[in-house]
Amino acid sequence: MRLLLYIRPAAGRGRDVFRARTAIGGAWSTSAGLECVAGSRRGANGNLTQPTGTGAGEGESIAVPSPGLLTLARVGAFTTPGGSMSFVLVDKPQPHITVITLNRPERMNAMAFDVMLPFKEQLDAVAHDNDTRVVIVTGAGEGFCSGADQKMSGVIPHIEGLTPTVIAHRAGKLLDDIVLGIQEMPQPVIAAVNGAAVGGGLCLAAACDIRIGTPEAYFRAAGINNGLTATELGLSFLLPRIIGAGRSTELMLTGRDMDAVEAERCGLLTRVVTREELLTSCYETADQIAGLSRIGIELTKKMALAGLEATSFRSHMRHEMNAQLYVRLTTKNWDESVLARAEGRKPNFRDM
Repeated sequence: MRLLLYIRPAAGRGRDVFRARTAIGGAWSTSAGLECVAGSRRGANGNLTQPTGTGAGEGESIAVPSPGLLTLARVGAFTTPGGSMSFVLVDKPQPHITVITLNRPERMNAMAFDVMLPFKEQLDAVAHDNDTRVVIVTGAGEGFCSGADQKMSGVIPHIEGLTPTVIAHRAGKLLDDIVLGIQEMPQPVIAAVNGAAVGGGLCLAAACDIRIGTPEAYFRAAGINNGLTATELGLSFLLPRIIGAGRSTELMLTGRDMDAVEAERCGLLTRVVTREELLTSCYETADQIAGLSRIGIELTKKMALAGLEATSFRSHMRHEMNAQLYVRLTTKNWDESVLARAEGRKPNFRDM
């Protein structure tokens, strides 16, 4: 298991030595059992470079050239410097693929703010990782995400002196920003739905570009069952555009469960695979995407999402043509595709 940690200079140890902390905060240190396997920093020109690192145990330091993001491998159970488990794990199992796992299985990965805040931080970090071409979001244990945590919602930062009404508004914006963050990432995001996607969990899945699930996956717009509305985090906008207005309205008004079979039939899930095959299936799709033009993929995602909000067919069609011509006239990708087909090989798109 690999985790993205933030690093900064270690006091009194020279300019080239840094200490790490987890994405959910805590003291600046490394935890026992962690071994540095790779690192990256963003230079003055904005490019990522790859420094080297040494193994680090409790209280030891890691030698890297500059502050930035450091990838550590988990050897044994990982705990934060405060002693609590990290609720968000980041792994890079294959080149160009990053997996973000909600890691609170005993609460079915519910959306408490001590889970959602580091989740948003990791989404932002991975969005700026130019080595990542595809992101996979999943949940640890038996569930994907069970929505609002009814036992422990957690606390959001910077609320001192605010009234409950203002705090609620700020909290809602933090959750909205997660959905928007998924959609605004340049990389396509695949939801690996391994179980319950309930309430806000359904919203997270709907925000992703592709959804692959297991037979245990099920979906519920749970707000209506709790005396609230079923509409939150963009669900009443996204869900009708994925599965159709009639079915999505029925699902939201009844609060019933949609199982994996129905979800695949109506297009909420692209396909259903066994639990053992779930991540492998996601990797296969991610590999296929990563083999294509980066700018082509990024603009396709952007135009597909813009199409959901378009109010004019003619206007959106012109935007599509502008995007198509931009890639056609500023890169040699088209010529490479023609040459590769003639030579019987896969194209190597350089986006130049």
